[in-house]
Amino acid sequence: MSDLAASPAMGAALDRLTALWRWWTAELAGMLPAALRRQMLAAPPVVLATPTPGGFRFDRLHRGELRALAQPEPDLPVWLVLPRSALLVKRLDWPLLPMADLRRSLALDLDRQTPFPAEALRFDLAVVSRDAAAGRLTLDLAVTPEQRVAPMLAELSARHGVQAARVVGGGPASAPARFGFTAAVETSQPAGRLATLLPRLRRTRLLLLCLVLGLMNLALWSGAEERRLDGLDQAVREARTRANSSANLRRQLEERRGFIDRLTGGAQSASLLVVLDELTRLLPDDAWLDSVELRGDALHLVGHAISAAALVGPLEQSPLFTEAVFRSPVVPDRASGRERFELALTLRRPA
Repeated sequence: MSDLAASPAMGAALDRLTALWRWWTAELAGMLPAALRRQMLAAPPVVLATPTPGGFRFDRLHRGELRALAQPEPDLPVWLVLPRSALLVKRLDWPLLPMADLRRSLALDLDRQTPFPAEALRFDLAVVSRDAAAGRLTLDLAVTPEQRVAPMLAELSARHGVQAARVVGGGPASAPARFGFTAAVETSQPAGRLATLLPRLRRTRLLLLCLVLGLMNLALWSGAEERRLDGLDQAVREARTRANSSANLRRQLEERRGFIDRLTGGAQSASLLVVLDELTRLLPDDAWLDSVELRGDALHLVGHAISAAALVGPLEQSPLFTEAVFRSPVVPDRASGRERFELALTLRRPA
């Protein structure tokens, strides 16, 4: 196994084999009746490790039922459950892509969507809705900084001698794994990928069905690949259009000028009062602002908060604001014990 792990060519082959196996079994399982699919693909029991002020709380989870444990059971995998305060969740509109390509496109865009560098993040996504006619997805992007996850993993190993098989969060207690966090820059070794593949190979009943249905599915494979490539081409065209279309930039500039013109004649001061009132209502007591700058429909905030990432969700849910983007990386302020942030918002246009 060490020779396999040391071979780059073998690692690339295992990557492709793993991806093909997951795609193939997902397609075939989707053709089964729902009751049979749930029985064959029922998740095995796991141990949930939830951080608490005094350490960790352990629960055995199987088929949606929880049972408290004093210590992890040695034969079961352990999942580290992240608290909601450690997550940044953002709702996005995205092109309709296969899941593997969707994850890759999001990983390339993490620097723009979050205040952290991509190499310092773990992330996952959850599809909220699909619009096949428009070729669009609505999804929730969840990220967590590696610097918050690493101490929890180290404490779990030091106190209880176990390694977390997964890092999850974002769901209720009986189903916490709405998001299963992986590094934005994949660092898994080939041996690890092979180890995750082998338990699925031992599912004899599913493998037999795969062999039978695989002959029927081969005829559909080229069509699915062609649709996948078309989706990738569409995503590339959209990215180039957003980056290079001068006509689109001119239209946006004209819209902003028109909005500024409507705000002239005393309306600017009234809008600022409304903005300050909304910010006072939304910001928590442990956060404060050093400066507020309103130019047209662009709002620029500079301030301090215990968790700057936690401000994005409430601000974007406000009927007054949208498009929350950090203008610079969040940095800790030793004097205040908080995080200093620079956040840009856009005022929603009246209907």
